[in-house]
Amino acid sequence: MSPWRRSLRLLRSRRRSCETRIYSTCTLNPWENDLQAEFIRTKLSMQPEDLSGYLPSGVPGINGNMLQLFPDVHDTDGFFIARFKKPL
Repeated sequence: MSPWRRSLRLLRSRRRSCETRIYSTCTLNPWENDLQAEFIRTKLSMQPEDLSGYLPSGVPGINGNMLQLFPDVHDTDGFFIARFKKPL
């Protein structure tokens, strides 16, 4: 297993009692963002949690449990955030 996949599996770690997990990167690379979020959902069985209730309404870039920030839209560096809940 690659070091990248091992680090993603830490998201499911039972060491912490918190049920919410945030996956975040500072890149616009779809492989590091959307594809890893899909891996977390399907292979790690994490449940996506909608982000819209945690952000001001009308923020562009929200897609369910994921948010992609773009330099030309959000006046910031490129960032990606995905919110998940640990399975019970």
